[in-house]
Amino acid sequence: MAVERVVDFLGWDKFIYIGHSLGGHIGFYFGAIFNDRLIKLVVLDAVLVGLSADFCIQNLVRAYSSLKDIEERVEFGKPPEYPYKGAIQRLMEGRPDLISEKAAKTLAKRSLVKYGNGFRFSMDQRLKAYHRGILSHEQNLELFDRIKCPVLHILMTETIQMNPEVREFKPVKALLEKNLGESYRYYVVEGYHSVHMDYPERVRGLIMNFLANTKCQL
Repeated sequence: MAVERVVDFLGWDKFIYIGHSLGGHIGFYFGAIFNDRLIKLVVLDAVLVGLSADFCIQNLVRAYSSLKDIEERVEFGKPPEYPYKGAIQRLMEGRPDLISEKAAKTLAKRSLVKYGNGFRFSMDQRLKAYHRGILSHEQNLELFDRIKCPVLHILMTETIQMNPEVREFKPVKALLEKNLGESYRYYVVEGYHSVHMDYPERVRGLIMNFLANTKCQL
C-alpha cells in the first residue's frame, strides 16, 4: 500500500520496479496484488517462502508485538545520534549481511541526516520490525499466480548455500516459469547478499538486457 501511495502521488500509472532483499519481497507482493501496474519487475536476492498454518499465526503475533514495541520507543524515546564514523560502523554492523565501508558510505547518503553535532538515521524505525512472511505456502501460490509482468529474478550463491529456505521457493519458481514462460528470467550470481553494491558489474548486464526495448512510460 505504501508503494501504491507513492506512485499515485507521482502520477505513475505503470512503472518498472527494482527491489533488493525486503524490497524484492515487496515487489513480488505488489506485482501480485496490483498486477496491472508493473511494466517489469526486477528482484535481487529475495525469495518468498510460505509457512505452515501454525507458524503463520506465531509470526503474525510476533510481527505485531515487534511493531508495537518500536512505535512506543519512537514515541517516548529519543533517536540515537552518531558521529559520522560511528554511523558508518553502525551501518556495517547492524545488518544481517556483510557490506563494505564503501557500500556503507553509499547507503549513508540516503539514510543519514545532520542533527546537532552528529547524525541520525532518517529511515522509518518501523522497518526494523520483525517482517518475515505471514502467508502459508498455499496462499503464496494463489497470490503469485496473479503476477503477469515480466520478472527478472537474481539470487546470490552465498544466499543459496547459507539459506536452506531457498529450496522451499521451488514451487513458486515453477509457477512463475509456467505462467510467464520466457518472461520469467532466473539467474544465480557469484557473491553475497549485497554484492551488487561492491560489484555492480555482476548484475548490471543482466538488468540492462532485461530492461532493453522497454518503452519508458514515466
